[in-house]
Amino acid sequence: MTLICFCLPAEAARLLSWEFERRENRLIFVTDESVLPKARLLNNPTRLVIDLPGVDLAQQAVQERVGGAIASIQSEQVDADNSRLTIELDPNYQVDPQKIEIRGLSPTRWQVALPTPQRITLRDLPP
Repeated sequence: MTLICFCLPAEAARLLSWEFERRENRLIFVTDESVLPKARLLNNPTRLVIDLPGVDLAQQAVQERVGGAIASIQSEQVDADNSRLTIELDPNYQVDPQKIEIRGLSPTRWQVALPTPQRITLRDLPP
């Protein structure tokens, strides 16, 4: 008896949409399947990077200029299996990383809430 098994490649989840609510300093994004985002705050320039493992962009990479303390939001395909959302701050602003909230509203709908960005003053700069 011969058993033949065909394994089809698993389809990645897709990033269906994202929207930055400027008044609330909040990013909402939606995927078609359950995801577990990974976020980190990076410097020079200050930006919050949200990696979406196993997620494929459903559209072309997009960079949207926001203005004010938030310079831009970008979506991009990092590699064949991973997408990324990046919230870049204006160079004159910073956020308290302890106050960034990432919350799953459902397995496919996520909210990233930023605290009010604070303007960097001369006393905030290293000597």
